[in-house]
Amino acid sequence: MSTAWFIDALDPDAGIAFASFRSPEITMPSVVVDVPAIHISAPDFSVHQLTGRGLGLAATRGSFQAGLFLEGRELGFALPSDLVEFVRRAYIGRGGGNTTPGAPERPAPFGPSPRVPDGEEFGAGERRLDDLPWRATGDPREDPHGGRGATDLLSGYLEAFVDASQRTDYRSLTKDGVETVIATSVRAESLPAADPTPMLMSGIDEILSELLARGPSPSAPQAMWDLAVDRIGMTCLRLGLDDVFRQIVARLSSIPSSPRAYRGLPAVFGELEDRFDDLARWPVADSVARAVGLPVPFATVKDLLVTAVSAPTRLRALPPDRMPIVVFAAVHLQPFGSPLVSDRASKALNHRELIVEQSWLWLRAQLPHRAFAPEVEALLPPPGEERGSVVMV
Repeated sequence: MSTAWFIDALDPDAGIAFASFRSPEITMPSVVVDVPAIHISAPDFSVHQLTGRGLGLAATRGSFQAGLFLEGRELGFALPSDLVEFVRRAYIGRGGGNTTPGAPERPAPFGPSPRVPDGEEFGAGERRLDDLPWRATGDPREDPHGGRGATDLLSGYLEAFVDASQRTDYRSLTKDGVETVIATSVRAESLPAADPTPMLMSGIDEILSELLARGPSPSAPQAMWDLAVDRIGMTCLRLGLDDVFRQIVARLSSIPSSPRAYRGLPAVFGELEDRFDDLARWPVADSVARAVGLPVPFATVKDLLVTAVSAPTRLRALPPDRMPIVVFAAVHLQPFGSPLVSDRASKALNHRELIVEQSWLWLRAQLPHRAFAPEVEALLPPPGEERGSVVMV
């Protein structure tokens, strides 16, 4: 009988897996122990060779799930690299939200957003800052120089990923009938030179508009709301877009139901907060959450970014005009300073171009490079979904 790499034990929350090169026999009354075996673990997901399957089989007596199944059959992987990719993406997705069964439900950032019910037009009824300068001069997501920006490349990558997934058959049979998971290679393109300013302003607008719509709440008081706005302002300052930040926050008090006006630049300029935690402070619109399959009204920018790097097929449903949220999240995570130089205005654009290029290189490296068949992609739950195992179907 032919063989493949089968998972013996898997803990997606910890990013740990034990696998062995064998036939699909884990559900049999007796198993062969002396076969090639490997161990994979976060954070680097390197492959370590083991002397046998003993450790993996023993792990199933604890918190590890035994094997990986689809339609009642054990799934094997043709290559160890494909197995590593599956474990890595499962781990990243699980880290994007509350995944422990029975755990308390995480609060919605700054309370539920006033949105339309399910089934209505995408984005209908959402409050936006329509009087901002760039909204009167065309779509801010369109590059004025005609180049392909980061959001365009991200949309193109997602389309290519879904196409590669649909062209992949998880029932790739060997000559002896062992079903093995195969994957199709897919990579995002390199970022060409283009002015990223409109795209960045769009991402800032999207996040601040949602913060404005929700405002402080009993579960997230004024101080927390101020901090969420403050952290966006810090990134604006580092990007040389503090004037844009001023324009946006100056309008907060002009809307009758808005929270207290938040004016000026952030009071503190420093790295006292974790940037990844910042993403969890920024809610996304309910329509965005529904499109991607994230829990409403608890979804955040963090969940959106985690979905991009763990389950791209889910993000494909996001309209292109919302892609700047994901790119701005990647920009926010990058370590860079502000263009505090003489003649700052002329240097700011080059500074932003460099930062967005670095951010895209980082995001491009995090995006999955291997697309599984749709049935296998569906085994990877979205961030925030409470499941005790990846799959036992």
